[in-house]
Amino acid sequence: MKAIQIEEFGGPEKLELVELPDPVAGDGEVVVEVARSGINFADTHATRNDYLAEQQLPLIPGAEISGRTPDGRRVAAIVGSGAYAEKVALHEAMLIPVPDEVMTTRPRRFCCRA
Repeated sequence: MKAIQIEEFGGPEKLELVELPDPVAGDGEVVVEVARSGINFADTHATRNDYLAEQQLPLIPGAEISGRTPDGRRVAAIVGSGAYAEKVALHEAMLIPVPDEVMTTRPRRFCCRA
């Protein structure tokens, strides 16, 4: 799978596109094929290792995903890290169902206030 990973802490120049083995689901886990990853301010802190929790290298940043399980369920989840990847293994209890009426194909616009 493809993922964005860092090997050393720093700014966006440290982000690298890498090819990694697909994650393997452990007991009670499922592998989610990631359709969308959230990108937020906390991620910039994690890549510099100056956020709340100490980060470990190598690091695949990102804490928010939406996607599909192998049986076709649409789900979303908050993860500790690893959202900037095509696939992520998560415990079943972490998955939040996404109803069919919630569209995921339309572009989204976000507004930020300074």
